[in-house]
Amino acid sequence: FKHLKITLDYRDYWNDGWDAIPENKREYEFTKQKEVLNAVDLVLAPNSEMCGHFETQFKKSTYLLPHCIDEEFLNITTKINNNSKIDISFLYGGSLYNGMEKYILQLVELLKEIENSDRKVSFKIRTMQPGYADQFEKSGIKVEVKPLVPVNEFIHLALDSDILLLFRPDWSPNGFSSKFFEAISLRKPIVYIGPKGEVDQFIKSKKLGFSLNDHTVKEMAKLIIDNKTSGSIPDKTFSLTEYSFEYQTKKLLERWNVYYKNEN
Repeated sequence: FKHLKITLDYRDYWNDGWDAIPENKREYEFTKQKEVLNAVDLVLAPNSEMCGHFETQFKKSTYLLPHCIDEEFLNITTKINNNSKIDISFLYGGSLYNGMEKYILQLVELLKEIENSDRKVSFKIRTMQPGYADQFEKSGIKVEVKPLVPVNEFIHLALDSDILLLFRPDWSPNGFSSKFFEAISLRKPIVYIGPKGEVDQFIKSKKLGFSLNDHTVKEMAKLIIDNKTSGSIPDKTFSLTEYSFEYQTKKLLERWNVYYKNEN
């Protein structure tokens, strides 16, 4: 089948993959991976870091296929909170990986600084990794920690919140997930806490939120408080169309048609 063209799609982040495999099995797994990659013509991956890895390590042609959102998320209307302007509510939904203590402490300091400005803070977490809850409570921060909820329920929680928190671990500064684009579609200010990288830069360049990489805790608290009144962040004109499944599927089909036609 010498004319058969094969595309391989990597979806999940792979950076910690080898560390999770016992050393005596790594050579066997690497041999299998190499055999598969040698057999394919095009590799799809959800971030530029992965594309670069396959291009340099395996000399493969790659295509960046990002995570996407369902079209229904394009039509979400954000409602105005009825909360008092002195109350600021935070929400986080998703994973809280090991080794993120320094970022949790940054958030604790931020919430304390807001409360020191005579604002009342409420904070909700929906996660399957509740291990950091004690760290908040020890610092005197009241937080409601519950398991993850269905998407529709989380949307309602988000629309009733002022701020959506976004964490990234140090090993994944460029990890755009479907949850990331779903959060943006809710048109709420994002507060990013994590390493510098493509996710951090995206939020800042598109005026979708604030990053603790650019501000002190005190500066960030003031930005959040001021934005509660002004509503200037996020930029509500930002278009999410190109991050929908429909848009990216059409682009991929066009890429396939051109790539494999030229290869033949």
